[in-house]
Amino acid sequence: MDPHLERPADWYKPGPVEPERAAHGTYRVGADGDPEVRLFGTWDRSRPSIVHDPEEPFPSIVWGHVWEEVVTLVGCRLKTRRRGLSPQQDTTVTCDYAIEGAALEPDDLFLTEVHVQLWDQDTWTDADSFREEHHVVTGPEGDSETWAVHYVRQPTQQAEFPGGVVRLADSSRRRSTTNPRGWVLSSESRFEIEFDAPVAIDEVFGAYILPLEFLLVLATGRRSGVRKMFGRNRAWSVEDEPDGVAPWVTFRVGHAPRSDRERWVDHLLHRAEDFHFVTQFGAVFEVVRRHRYSIELYAALRSDSGGGHLARFVAATQLVESLHRTLDGTTSKDQFHRRLCELDASVGGLITEAVGTAEWAVFVRDLRNLVVHGFDNADSLTDDVRPLQVGTAILLLLFEARFLVSLGFDAATAKRMVERRITHRREVRFIQEYFPHLRAFANGKAARAPRTLK
Repeated sequence: MDPHLERPADWYKPGPVEPERAAHGTYRVGADGDPEVRLFGTWDRSRPSIVHDPEEPFPSIVWGHVWEEVVTLVGCRLKTRRRGLSPQQDTTVTCDYAIEGAALEPDDLFLTEVHVQLWDQDTWTDADSFREEHHVVTGPEGDSETWAVHYVRQPTQQAEFPGGVVRLADSSRRRSTTNPRGWVLSSESRFEIEFDAPVAIDEVFGAYILPLEFLLVLATGRRSGVRKMFGRNRAWSVEDEPDGVAPWVTFRVGHAPRSDRERWVDHLLHRAEDFHFVTQFGAVFEVVRRHRYSIELYAALRSDSGGGHLARFVAATQLVESLHRTLDGTTSKDQFHRRLCELDASVGGLITEAVGTAEWAVFVRDLRNLVVHGFDNADSLTDDVRPLQVGTAILLLLFEARFLVSLGFDAATAKRMVERRITHRREVRFIQEYFPHLRAFANGKAARAPRTLK
């Protein structure tokens, strides 16, 4: 069943599921994973509105029957509503996520097991679970040729974290096609998270799936998101299950729009094979939690949603400053130069080597002060954005290298991983070509007076 096809549905408020209590409508999953729900009727036939009372909030949980499947919408909100004098209307409902396969109450929104596949995960894993064999046999009647493909399951890797385990497992697929006749084989992987005790679904998203998403954002330089997600709770009622085992349910949750631009393994900052899974991966959740502010800034910058060149440079300065602050513990606002130097030293002098001079930190600091405090010559940045561009490039490169160290790689290894990326030479060439413009602009600061209001 194609989830992107609009299907008829009956929607209910939690409670007795009776035909006379249904509001008819539709259900589909949008291109970006968001559940899209429409209601054409009301729950109360005596009122010409889906909302019983203007003062009564729309229910946060709504149940539905979509063909033969039960769906639970969580975090529901009214989006648009068009109605007349009759009970017929067209109401669009949005929600945080949909759960296909169970009708759940608020007290049921906990999970003990999660299987999730993220966008760009298979590029990061770069595993090939299929082996090809080709044979040509020469006989009296000519050559005969045979092809065979064998599936070899990739080994599962596991790491422990406080409260559970996380695994990277093979999730390869095969399917037949009829027009033309053939087979499609796909090497895929998934993350499996198993908790010692039930965890609230909102916490599953924020504390466990988001860190895995960020790993892929750091690797690819673009937004990731949930591609497929399944979960269950061993404590759920299993009266309707013949084997007495809690059912797996499917989650539908939105993600950032996908780019058509391909990402190859050579474009990645890090890959699955770089990690010593047992010793490093269990700490990922805590590392991302500690640097949550920094990673939100980084994700915004890499998704090109950080505004223009000026806003991106300011965000990049906040990015490295917040990273160093969570590492160092100091809060002084007058240590930006020291922060830059210490971060560069912690990654083997990567930036000093790329720029060609250890003075880069002085010029980036001066540019930051000019932008933040608004000296007179800051106006020239509206005409020539090259100092801002090279400053942003330097700071992003510094953040990426230092975050690899936070993930458990030593400085030399982190430096090699950055330099291995196929785009690194182009980035270094860009920095070296534009750096003189940054130096020239920063050197003009001393002759300028701070701008004042008159």
